[in-house]
Amino acid sequence: MSAPETTVVAVPIDLAEMVGTLSQMYHQGKRNEVLESLALLVYDLSQEDHVKSTATDSDEDLDYRQSWDDIVSLQVYVDTDIYGTLDTSPPALPPFAPEETIVQHGEETEVYLQSWMDLAKEISTYPDDLFTRLWSTSELAQILSVSVDQLRRARRKNQLPLSIKNLIVDCVIYDGKRSRWFVRPA
Repeated sequence: MSAPETTVVAVPIDLAEMVGTLSQMYHQGKRNEVLESLALLVYDLSQEDHVKSTATDSDEDLDYRQSWDDIVSLQVYVDTDIYGTLDTSPPALPPFAPEETIVQHGEETEVYLQSWMDLAKEISTYPDDLFTRLWSTSELAQILSVSVDQLRRARRKNQLPLSIKNLIVDCVIYDGKRSRWFVRPA
C-alpha cells in the first residue's frame, strides 16, 4: 500500500497553530470541545469579515455588486394581451380539392417538355463521364456520331469551340500529334 499523497499549503502561522491544537484535542478524544472551538472560530471569522467588508466597501464596490444583483435578478414580463399566447399546434392545411390541382398546359409547355425529353434521350446515350474527362479525337467522333475529319478541320481552322447536338466541344490540348477534347453542355 502506497503512502497517501500530501500537499504543502502555505497558511498563516496563527491558523497552523490553531489547527495543530485542534488536531491534538481530537486525538485525545475531546471531540465536543473541537466542535465548539470550530463553531466559535467560524463565528469570529465571519464577524471579522463582515466588519472588514463594511469598513472597506467603497461606492464603486457597492455599485458593482448592485449591478450584478440587477443582472442576476432580472425578470422579464411578456404582455400576453398584446402578443398572445404561444400556440404549439401546427397550422391547419387547406382542404384538398382535386379539381383545383389540374394545371392546364398550352402548346408552348408541351414543346418545352418535349425538348427536355429529347435532350434526356440524347444524353442518356452518352457515357457517364462525358463531361468529366478528356477525349481523343476518334473517341469523341464515335460518341457524337460525327466524322474525325470534321473535328480535325474545326481545330485546324480555329472554329472552336464547336457546337454539336446541344453540346460544346473544344480542343484543350494539341501537341502536334494528338488532340484532347473537352465536352460541356450547351
